[in-house]
Amino acid sequence: MALEYFNPRTDLAVEERERFTEGEEIAGVAVDEWEQEGQIRLTRVEIKNDQGAAAMGKPAGVYITIEAGALAREDLSYHKEAAAELGRQLQGMIDRCCPRKPHPSVLVAGLGNIQVTPDSLGPRVIENLHMTRHLNLEYSSDFCRTRGLPVLSGIAPGVMGQTGMETAEIIKGAAEETEPDLILAVDALAARSAARLASTIQLADTGIHPGSGVGNHRRGLTREE
Repeated sequence: MALEYFNPRTDLAVEERERFTEGEEIAGVAVDEWEQEGQIRLTRVEIKNDQGAAAMGKPAGVYITIEAGALAREDLSYHKEAAAELGRQLQGMIDRCCPRKPHPSVLVAGLGNIQVTPDSLGPRVIENLHMTRHLNLEYSSDFCRTRGLPVLSGIAPGVMGQTGMETAEIIKGAAEETEPDLILAVDALAARSAARLASTIQLADTGIHPGSGVGNHRRGLTREE
């Protein structure tokens, strides 16, 4: 079958930007690129309005891409550098989302199916986090704050084929009960370029539509919904 019949999907704003000629200005879209020491490349794409959203095929908001090509290698020092950069960018995005909350409570939603390797990132992240919200409930309401700990809770809701429920329904129920300041959704993303597999991280403040990278659109995890 001819390649023009295929429509490779991507969740990455940086790849949508690459569809345009290098240096071409896109109305309603601002792009910044820079590199950190240690071969870590960052791209910030801000879609400012409906015109930019239509051109990029993505909701208006900020998308930060961290490309760390050596993540696939067993290099602990490089992994630490990449993790530190991820932490800096994530903290900055959290600060913008919760400007009046110096220590927001966070519900981490690990999306995906842990039994399917390429879709297991979200649940695996949950397995490796140290949850703390229960400490405030067991000891005192400011236990975490006074000890410099984040107020962190987590859920791995599985997928509709396992639960018969929309992922967003499960997370909405958990959020209504626990009332976090912020929901941090972690999911595996689709990329057009094989070079970006296992070496690229995208942060976005727009929410996420589980399954959209493979055309399986589900109810979104967004501020509106």
